[in-house]
Amino acid sequence: MYRIQRHLASAAKIILALSFAPWHIGVMKLSRFLQTNRMTATDCANGVGVAVSCITRLLNGERLVDLRTAVGIEKWSGGIVTPKDLLREKMNDA
Repeated sequence: MYRIQRHLASAAKIILALSFAPWHIGVMKLSRFLQTNRMTATDCANGVGVAVSCITRLLNGERLVDLRTAVGIEKWSGGIVTPKDLLREKMNDA
């Protein structure tokens, strides 16, 4: 019984640590994701399958994200940058 409690306590500590990881708190902006992972707009565009200008305009706030691009960014980022994050980022800029 003690072993089970000890393992559960260890698992709880891991879950707690992950819940406070910087990439998990609030919104993950695309620009911050790129900086953190030392990637460029070109890397993102190639991974998503869109033109580089599409990503740079998105990063510069010159364009709204469309659904196809938002879903592509989510898949490319491994789910860290979500469509909701991209929309919230734009709404906060307005």
